[in-house]
Amino acid sequence: MYEFDASSQTEIFAGSTKLTMTDQFETLLNDLFYWLKCLTDIRRKVDGGEWHVHLDDSDAVWDEQLGWTMPEG
Repeated sequence: MYEFDASSQTEIFAGSTKLTMTDQFETLLNDLFYWLKCLTDIRRKVDGGEWHVHLDDSDAVWDEQLGWTMPEG
């Protein structure tokens, strides 16, 4: 994981990570689900804030019951 320098005093955390580059679709999905779950756990413990989670150009969707998910389609 790479943590960005916060350019704003109101920004708590910004960062990125790379998923495993593999031809194994199942491995890629497992990595994606791992990070979505991690970010879901963090969001549920941190009170408030604005979140932006995405994979390349696809924004993840926040669902109160499910947590972070990727859009279908």
